Amino acid sequence: MQRSLQGVDITTAEGAEAFHQLFSVLESLADQGINVVATQKVLKDGKKYLKNTFETYIGRSEHRSDHCSVHALSDRN
Repeated sequence: MQRSLQGVDITTAEGAEAFHQLFSVLESLADQGINVVATQKVLKDGKKYLKNTFETYIGRSEHRSDHCSVHALSDRN
């Protein structure tokens, strides 16, 4: 059980780092005069969804494969 929780923590940390890197890319594009306001909003909304809402849709009996914990965890690779 401990090992499994560590994996979740690592995944969460890597996801947060990925969002940070994406925001950094957008900032550098904005510095070059490219309008990135809409993209930043979509990225912020996506981060908020994954952090707060997505978890409530995960379950064993969900019909969508990306929300069904049985199908999502069945890949051996």
